[in-house]
Amino acid sequence: AHLMDTLRIDILRQLQVMEIHGLPLDNILAGLRVAAHRELTVPELERTLRHLADLSYVSAYDAKLGGRRWRITALGTDALKEAGL
Repeated sequence: AHLMDTLRIDILRQLQVMEIHGLPLDNILAGLRVAAHRELTVPELERTLRHLADLSYVSAYDAKLGGRRWRITALGTDALKEAGL
């Protein structure tokens, strides 16, 4: 099992709520800053999302109406379930 920190877990939980629709980077950042990550920067969030994508827990896609969005994958959902979240 891969040990995940609070930021990664919070990103996955936020994306889990949105299911297949996903969220743009700005919305993820705003949600995390409101929650427990007030000092989070865009580069830090992008790095963390890329790491989660490398693990196949999230994926990025280009929405038909424009803009890149991130969504949780089945593997990401399973990782949360295995962690009891």
